[in-house]
This record gives sequence, C-alpha cells and structure tokens, in this order.
Amino acid sequence: MTELETIERLRALIEMEEGALAARDLRRLAALAPEAEAVLAQIDRALPAADPASLRTLRARAESNRRRLGAVLKGLRGALRRVQSIRRAGDSLQAYDAFGRPAEIGRNGGTLVRT
Repeated sequence: MTELETIERLRALIEMEEGALAARDLRRLAALAPEAEAVLAQIDRALPAADPASLRTLRARAESNRRRLGAVLKGLRGALRRVQSIRRAGDSLQAYDAFGRPAEIGRNGGTLVRT
C-alpha cells in the first residue's frame, strides 16, 4: 500500500468507525479494530506524504471517535453495575447496624407461615 493509500484507508476507517458509533454497532466497531491496527502500524511511513491540513482533520475526527467510544464504555460499565446491583438485591438486603456501618442481611432460607 502506498503512503497516500494508507492515509486514504485511515480516512475510510475513521468514517466507518463514526458510522458504527452513530449506529451503536459494537460488533462492527470490534470488526474494524484489526484493520485499524494494521493501518496505524503503517502510518509513520505515510505521514511525510500527507497534507498537514488533512492530517489535522483526521486527528480531530479520530479524537472525537475516541471520546464517543469512551462515553459508550462508561455507559456500558454503568449498565453492568446496575444489573449486578439488581441481581444482588434478590440475594440480600443492605442495611445499617446500630453504629451506622453497612450490614448485609442475607436470605436465610426461611419459610412463609400463614397465621
């Protein structure tokens, strides 16, 4: 791949990444990663042949994608914590003891008695 082809391929990958982020398509993002790594490994050779203004634009778009992906990951981590919290809620109850310390009250396997 020539230097200009490398830069053009990077531009296309950034555009595909933008589309995947906009569509919230994590599978497509994951599928793009190996090719992006390969192109980035060749980018040092291509930089001298690239237009500086074009590179600034690519850098800004890539940085925007990085921030958006960070926000997606933050949201996924929050959702995972919430799901784990909901699962734990069925197993036990968190309360506080007489000294204000958190105390876990677990299921004791008791039975329901009708009176």
